[in-house]
Amino acid sequence: MKVTQRHYKIVIKMTQRHYKVVKVRTHRHYKIEIEITQRHYKRDMERRQRHYKLDLQIAHRHYRKIIQITQRHYKIVIERRQRHYKIVIQVTR
Repeated sequence: MKVTQRHYKIVIKMTQRHYKVVKVRTHRHYKIEIEITQRHYKRDMERRQRHYKLDLQIAHRHYRKIIQITQRHYKIVIERRQRHYKIVIQVTR
């Protein structure tokens, strides 16, 4: 899947048990929701300037490829709601 224009955003929800990927296409927007258990991900965050660099490794290769898009032109906003973390990735261009 290609990242085009400014319309790409990834929402990662960390839930208690299973994980699933939901792809939603609305207008020109792609929205991918990945629900992951705490066993399946490893989170390493470094703070640079005002932005967070997120190094997210997932046990399955398929999802790791999706997350790797976030390395360059994206900023990451982390919101905490109740027990869940919501990670919103937005284009910084």
